[in-house]
Amino acid sequence: MNLVKRSNEMKDFFNKVVDIDYDDIHSKMIKAKEKIVDFLPSDIEKIIDLGSGTGLQLIKLYKVYPNVKTTAIDISDGMLKKLYERHISDNITIINKSFFEYEFGKDIDAVISTQALHHFEPSDKEVLYKKVYDCLKEHGVFVIEDYFAIDDSDERKGFENYRNLVKGIDSHYDTPLTIPHEIDILKKSGFSDVEHFAGDNFNILISKK
Repeated sequence: MNLVKRSNEMKDFFNKVVDIDYDDIHSKMIKAKEKIVDFLPSDIEKIIDLGSGTGLQLIKLYKVYPNVKTTAIDISDGMLKKLYERHISDNITIINKSFFEYEFGKDIDAVISTQALHHFEPSDKEVLYKKVYDCLKEHGVFVIEDYFAIDDSDERKGFENYRNLVKGIDSHYDTPLTIPHEIDILKKSGFSDVEHFAGDNFNILISKK
Protein backbone atom coordinates (compact mmCIF):
# COMPACT_ATOMS: atom_id res chain seq x y z
CA MET A 1 0.00 0.00 0.00
CA ASN A 2 1.40 3.38 -1.04
CA LEU A 3 0.94 5.60 2.02
CA VAL A 4 0.74 8.88 0.09
CA LYS A 5 -1.81 7.41 -2.31
CA ARG A 6 -3.83 5.95 0.56
CA SER A 7 -3.81 9.24 2.47
CA ASN A 8 -5.00 11.15 -0.59
CA GLU A 9 -7.77 8.59 -1.09
CA MET A 10 -8.87 9.15 2.50
CA LYS A 11 -8.85 12.92 2.01
CA ASP A 12 -10.97 12.70 -1.14
CA PHE A 13 -13.39 10.19 0.36
CA PHE A 14 -14.02 12.05 3.62
CA ASN A 15 -14.34 15.40 1.88
CA LYS A 16 -17.13 13.80 -0.16
CA VAL A 17 -19.04 12.30 2.75
CA VAL A 18 -18.66 15.02 5.38
CA ASP A 19 -21.82 16.83 4.27
CA ILE A 20 -23.76 13.67 3.46
CA ASP A 21 -23.87 11.25 6.38
CA TYR A 22 -20.60 11.34 8.34
CA ASP A 23 -21.97 12.83 11.57
CA ASP A 24 -25.12 10.71 11.37
CA ILE A 25 -23.05 7.53 11.15
CA HIS A 26 -20.50 8.52 13.77
CA SER A 27 -23.12 9.84 16.20
CA LYS A 28 -24.20 6.22 16.54
CA MET A 29 -20.74 5.54 17.98
CA ILE A 30 -20.90 8.40 20.47
CA LYS A 31 -20.79 6.14 23.56
CA ALA A 32 -17.50 4.71 22.35
CA LYS A 33 -16.11 8.14 21.53
CA GLU A 34 -17.11 9.47 24.95
CA LYS A 35 -15.69 6.44 26.78
CA ILE A 36 -12.12 7.35 25.85
CA VAL A 37 -12.30 10.21 28.38
CA ASP A 38 -12.36 7.63 31.18
CA PHE A 39 -8.88 6.42 30.26
CA LEU A 40 -7.12 9.79 30.23
CA PRO A 41 -4.86 11.03 33.06
CA SER A 42 -6.71 13.22 35.56
CA ASP A 43 -3.97 15.88 35.34
CA ILE A 44 -4.00 16.01 31.53
CA GLU A 45 -2.80 19.25 29.94
CA LYS A 46 -1.81 18.46 26.34
CA ILE A 47 -3.39 16.00 23.95
CA ILE A 48 -3.11 15.04 20.27
CA ASP A 49 -6.14 13.74 18.37
CA LEU A 50 -5.20 11.65 15.33
CA GLY A 51 -7.84 11.76 12.60
CA SER A 52 -10.02 14.16 14.54
CA GLY A 53 -12.73 14.38 11.89
CA THR A 54 -15.59 16.70 12.87
CA GLY A 55 -14.67 16.50 16.54
CA LEU A 56 -17.53 14.48 18.02
CA GLN A 57 -15.09 12.80 20.41
CA LEU A 58 -13.92 16.18 21.75
CA ILE A 59 -17.31 17.37 22.98
CA LYS A 60 -17.33 15.33 26.20
CA LEU A 61 -13.57 15.73 26.58
CA TYR A 62 -13.99 19.49 26.96
CA LYS A 63 -16.88 19.11 29.38
CA VAL A 64 -14.61 17.08 31.66
CA TYR A 65 -11.29 18.85 30.90
CA PRO A 66 -12.17 22.39 29.73
CA ASN A 67 -8.58 23.64 29.91
CA VAL A 68 -6.84 20.85 28.02
CA LYS A 69 -4.93 21.92 24.92
CA THR A 70 -5.65 19.71 21.91
CA THR A 71 -3.84 19.42 18.60
CA ALA A 72 -6.49 18.06 16.21
CA ILE A 73 -4.92 16.51 13.10
CA ASP A 74 -6.82 15.39 10.02
CA ILE A 75 -6.00 15.19 6.33
CA SER A 76 -9.54 16.19 5.33
CA ASP A 77 -10.04 19.95 5.21
CA GLY A 78 -13.78 19.36 4.93
CA MET A 79 -13.85 17.49 8.23
CA LEU A 80 -11.78 20.15 9.96
CA LYS A 81 -14.11 22.89 8.70
CA LYS A 82 -16.95 21.13 10.52
CA LEU A 83 -14.79 20.83 13.65
CA TYR A 84 -14.02 24.55 13.53
CA GLU A 85 -17.70 25.39 13.12
CA ARG A 86 -18.57 23.43 16.28
CA HIS A 87 -16.72 26.05 18.41
CA ILE A 88 -16.00 23.39 21.03
CA SER A 89 -13.09 25.26 22.60
CA ASP A 90 -10.53 27.96 21.94
CA ASN A 91 -7.91 25.48 23.18
CA ILE A 92 -8.06 23.36 20.01
CA THR A 93 -5.32 23.83 17.41
CA ILE A 94 -6.42 22.48 14.02
CA ILE A 95 -3.81 20.91 11.75
CA ASN A 96 -4.78 19.99 8.18
CA LYS A 97 -2.07 17.46 7.44
CA SER A 98 -1.33 13.75 7.42
CA PHE A 99 -0.42 12.62 10.92
CA PHE A 100 2.33 10.54 9.34
CA GLU A 101 4.02 13.79 8.28
CA TYR A 102 3.22 16.13 11.16
CA GLU A 103 5.79 16.37 13.96
CA PHE A 104 4.09 15.69 17.29
CA GLY A 105 6.64 17.36 19.54
CA LYS A 106 7.36 16.19 23.07
CA ASP A 107 5.83 16.05 26.56
CA ILE A 108 2.33 15.13 25.40
CA ASP A 109 0.06 13.69 28.11
CA ALA A 110 -2.14 11.63 25.80
CA VAL A 111 -2.76 10.77 22.18
CA ILE A 112 -6.25 9.68 21.17
CA SER A 113 -7.75 8.32 17.98
CA THR A 114 -11.33 7.30 17.23
CA GLN A 115 -12.32 5.35 14.12
CA ALA A 116 -9.33 6.59 12.14
CA LEU A 117 -6.49 4.08 12.15
CA HIS A 118 -8.11 1.11 10.39
CA HIS A 119 -6.93 2.31 6.99
CA PHE A 120 -3.23 1.52 7.11
CA GLU A 121 -0.68 -1.26 6.70
CA PRO A 122 0.98 -2.77 9.78
CA SER A 123 4.37 -1.40 8.64
CA ASP A 124 2.92 2.13 8.48
CA LYS A 125 1.36 1.75 11.90
CA GLU A 126 4.71 0.69 13.36
CA VAL A 127 6.20 3.99 12.23
CA LEU A 128 3.23 6.02 13.47
CA TYR A 129 2.95 4.30 16.83
CA LYS A 130 6.65 4.78 17.49
CA LYS A 131 6.13 8.50 16.83
CA VAL A 132 3.29 8.45 19.34
CA TYR A 133 5.39 6.63 21.92
CA ASP A 134 8.26 9.08 21.53
CA CYS A 135 6.05 12.18 21.90
CA LEU A 136 4.44 11.06 25.15
CA LYS A 137 5.53 11.98 28.65
CA GLU A 138 6.52 9.17 30.97
CA HIS A 139 3.26 7.45 31.97
CA GLY A 140 1.46 9.10 29.06
CA VAL A 141 -1.28 7.15 27.29
CA PHE A 142 -2.30 6.30 23.74
CA VAL A 143 -6.03 5.55 23.53
CA ILE A 144 -7.41 3.98 20.35
CA GLU A 145 -11.13 3.45 19.76
CA ASP A 146 -11.49 1.74 16.43
CA TYR A 147 -12.98 -0.92 14.19
CA PHE A 148 -11.07 -4.21 14.29
CA ALA A 149 -11.14 -7.33 12.13
CA ILE A 150 -12.99 -10.30 13.59
CA ASP A 151 -10.25 -12.79 12.72
CA ASP A 152 -7.24 -13.30 10.43
CA SER A 153 -9.46 -14.16 7.46
CA ASP A 154 -11.48 -10.96 7.90
CA GLU A 155 -8.24 -8.99 8.14
CA ARG A 156 -6.86 -10.48 4.92
CA LYS A 157 -10.13 -9.85 3.09
CA GLY A 158 -9.99 -6.12 3.82
CA PHE A 159 -6.53 -5.75 2.33
CA GLU A 160 -7.35 -7.97 -0.64
CA ASN A 161 -10.45 -5.90 -1.42
CA TYR A 162 -8.44 -2.70 -1.22
CA ARG A 163 -5.65 -3.99 -3.45
CA ASN A 164 -8.04 -5.49 -6.00
CA LEU A 165 -10.51 -2.59 -5.89
CA VAL A 166 -13.29 -5.13 -6.27
CA LYS A 167 -16.02 -2.47 -6.36
CA GLY A 168 -14.27 0.12 -8.48
CA ILE A 169 -11.80 2.93 -7.98
CA ASP A 170 -14.26 5.20 -6.17
CA SER A 171 -15.08 2.66 -3.44
CA HIS A 172 -13.99 3.03 0.14
CA TYR A 173 -12.24 0.09 1.81
CA ASP A 174 -11.54 -0.45 5.48
CA THR A 175 -8.42 -2.47 6.28
CA PRO A 176 -8.70 -3.19 10.01
CA LEU A 177 -6.32 -5.48 11.88
CA THR A 178 -7.36 -7.97 14.51
CA ILE A 179 -6.99 -6.80 18.10
CA PRO A 180 -4.07 -9.20 18.79
CA HIS A 181 -2.21 -7.92 15.69
CA GLU A 182 -2.87 -4.31 16.72
CA ILE A 183 -1.54 -5.01 20.21
CA ASP A 184 1.57 -6.66 18.73
CA ILE A 185 2.37 -3.48 16.80
CA LEU A 186 1.80 -1.30 19.85
CA LYS A 187 4.24 -3.43 21.84
CA LYS A 188 6.81 -3.39 19.02
CA SER A 189 6.56 0.40 19.14
CA GLY A 190 7.57 0.48 22.80
CA PHE A 191 4.33 0.18 24.76
CA SER A 192 4.71 -2.61 27.30
CA ASP A 193 1.37 -2.07 29.04
CA VAL A 194 -1.57 -2.46 26.63
CA GLU A 195 -5.10 -3.04 27.92
CA HIS A 196 -8.20 -3.97 25.94
CA PHE A 197 -11.57 -2.56 27.00
CA ALA A 198 -14.53 -4.26 25.34
CA GLY A 199 -17.65 -2.11 25.43
CA ASP A 200 -21.11 -2.55 23.98
CA ASN A 201 -20.24 -3.15 20.32
CA PHE A 202 -16.96 -1.24 20.53
CA ASN A 203 -13.34 -1.82 21.50
CA ILE A 204 -10.74 0.47 23.03
CA LEU A 205 -7.02 -0.17 23.40
CA ILE A 206 -5.20 1.74 26.15
CA SER A 207 -1.41 1.78 25.83
CA LYS A 208 0.66 3.26 28.63
CA LYS A 209 4.25 4.45 28.31
